Amino acid sequence: MDEKLKDILDFFEQSSGLKTTARYVRLKNNEQESSAAHSWQLSLMAPIIIDFLKLNLDVAKAVNLAIVHDLPEAITGDIDAVKVADNIISKEQKQTLEKNAISKLSAILPDQLGKINFSLWSEYEEAKTAEARFIKALDKLETTFQMARTCLNCDRPDFLVTYPDKAVRNFPELLPLLKAVKLRLKTGFQESGLEWKEEFNYGLD
Repeated sequence: MDEKLKDILDFFEQSSGLKTTARYVRLKNNEQESSAAHSWQLSLMAPIIIDFLKLNLDVAKAVNLAIVHDLPEAITGDIDAVKVADNIISKEQKQTLEKNAISKLSAILPDQLGKINFSLWSEYEEAKTAEARFIKALDKLETTFQMARTCLNCDRPDFLVTYPDKAVRNFPELLPLLKAVKLRLKTGFQESGLEWKEEFNYGLD
């Protein structure tokens, strides 16, 4: 028992690196957000949105997926989605780095706990369950919502607007939330003198 608790504490120590992992997301005070802060926000949003939209989902499973979805970043750091979209870093490279990292972290945990941790992350990545598709879409929406306040003057505002679209298409029950986020973005574009393009309108119809 004592040795297994030591392993669990070692896992907590390693995973706490997420607290100081800076994301490519700026907060309203212009500081970089941490991956842990993002995961916390996503975990907070999940049960509230499930309840509000009356979604037939396992709340505990969804929250657990939100908690572990970015856990590999405690080792790999945040891999910029723009670089992946521009193929500066391939999706395959990103997946390999993150799979190796979650395998390393999960191996610290004793017995079945490590298998559960790895299984949750894999479920999120594979997006075969409704809960995983929900969290994937909510993850993109959380990032877009966060960046909506800070990225209107960034290098890629166009990328930001369409960032959640594919994931929401895979979980269209989140279209009401996408619409609410995009309406905020559209207002911000107009106030900043940026062009709102036709391809941005997915979710607003």
